[in-house]
Amino acid sequence: MVLLLVVASCNGQIKTSPSGDPAKITRATIVRTKGISSGAVMCALQDKDGNLWFRIDGEGAYRFDGTSFVNFTTTDGLCSDKVSAIIQDKEGRYLFGTDKGICVYDGKSFSDHPATKTLHGAGITCLLEDTDGNLWFTTENDGVWRYDGKSIRNFTEKDGLVDDAAMSALEDKDGNLWFGTKWFGLSRYDGKTFTTFSREEAGN
Repeated sequence: MVLLLVVASCNGQIKTSPSGDPAKITRATIVRTKGISSGAVMCALQDKDGNLWFRIDGEGAYRFDGTSFVNFTTTDGLCSDKVSAIIQDKEGRYLFGTDKGICVYDGKSFSDHPATKTLHGAGITCLLEDTDGNLWFTTENDGVWRYDGKSIRNFTEKDGLVDDAAMSALEDKDGNLWFGTKWFGLSRYDGKTFTTFSREEAGN
């Protein structure tokens, strides 16, 4: 199964194009009878096997293999049903950012990510694995965190981050990390220092 373009909307509709061409989108409406509720789909991931993963607020995570849905919740070992981010790392594991830290799914069982103990319940807003294999995660009130496989570091306004309410993360082609914040614009991190890009600087 190959699904290169996915658009999810709040009424459960999913549009896909096998070629990834927006002009050739086909449409399928997924309803409760097919195994998913009609809640808002907030994030989506296509894994290395072509499965679609997404979350509906308060309902954990769903996996769609092209035919059927599987819903993963705290009953299955997920650390919280309030999932905010889903990624697949270089090892093929699935990482789930939640309001209670980060959970790891290896295809068989769930476990807490080593960084979760340090977070002390901080809610995750975004997850990113960079080209060097570092795991970055943003939090709504505690800035940005980096886990290198051995140690964890927190970056906040004291380190130059424009806002501790960090909501998104992206790595560009030059290896810079960009962090979108809730109130005060963007921060770019080059590995040493943060540079702020505010709304005023963008000309708005």
